[in-house]
Amino acid sequence: FTGNVSPSADNQYDLGASSAQWNDLYIGNDIHVADNGVLRLGNSGDLKLYSDGSDGYVLNTTGSLKLRSPGNVNIDKQDGSEHLARFKPDDGVELYFNGTKHFETTSAGATVPTGTFSTSGASMSSGGGAFLVHGDGDIRFNNGNWTGESCKIQQHGNSLYLQGGSSSN
Repeated sequence: FTGNVSPSADNQYDLGASSAQWNDLYIGNDIHVADNGVLRLGNSGDLKLYSDGSDGYVLNTTGSLKLRSPGNVNIDKQDGSEHLARFKPDDGVELYFNGTKHFETTSAGATVPTGTFSTSGASMSSGGGAFLVHGDGDIRFNNGNWTGESCKIQQHGNSLYLQGGSSSN
């Protein structure tokens, strides 16, 4: 047949059934699913794609959800104006804040290219590891009890500066 196939009433009919399924479906353009309608994939509908009108969802109810790509897998803002995360095969992972890369994995480990790395408790294992500060950055120590400037170690040019913290106690 040619032309459009339309049901005689809205939301009344199904195309196929669980016991009488279509083999393949070829779509030239779009598939429109109303809010709260679910696109179900798999024999048991294991993978669901849907929108509730406010948020969009990808729900996998069995095994792992795997994204595969011969190139980068990027998670971007809706308008594509900036990256949120980039997963680069055989290269690294990059995490962004407000469009600026703040964390990346490298072949040597991980780096924080901009901003500050903070932790509530960090340790270095003995085994030849090093904590590197590039440029004129500094390492600050703050036990939470001092006011004013915290203790810091800073290298500038050929000089190394050590500064002790002040206490109001």
